[in-house]
Amino acid sequence: MHISLDFTAPFNVGDKVVTAYPPGANIAMSGPAIPGHLQATIGAIKIIFELAPDNGLVVTQPTAEKSLTVEQLVYTLLPEPSLGLSAFMAECSMGENEAPKLFISEEEFLSASLHRSA
Repeated sequence: MHISLDFTAPFNVGDKVVTAYPPGANIAMSGPAIPGHLQATIGAIKIIFELAPDNGLVVTQPTAEKSLTVEQLVYTLLPEPSLGLSAFMAECSMGENEAPKLFISEEEFLSASLHRSA
């Protein structure tokens, strides 16, 4: 059986992206002021496939080829060293209705933020 995957990740290791910070629902209560977004470099990408609950690929009928589906990408983001922040992860689901979490520029991030709050 041949397993194939036709998928191109929107960002690659080494790309600079803009994302919300702090990630998730964590809100900094003290310390230096941190903007609601920052630029970071992608340090690693974890690809999560749509698999069975036991993390296996289930094939139930004879087939010569089986395609895999990417369910989620988990990007490890490295903030600029001058900020003194630790690496963090951004989980990006590949569903059609999922809002993007990583952006090419600050302008794109701000534009998307305005559209979500409207």
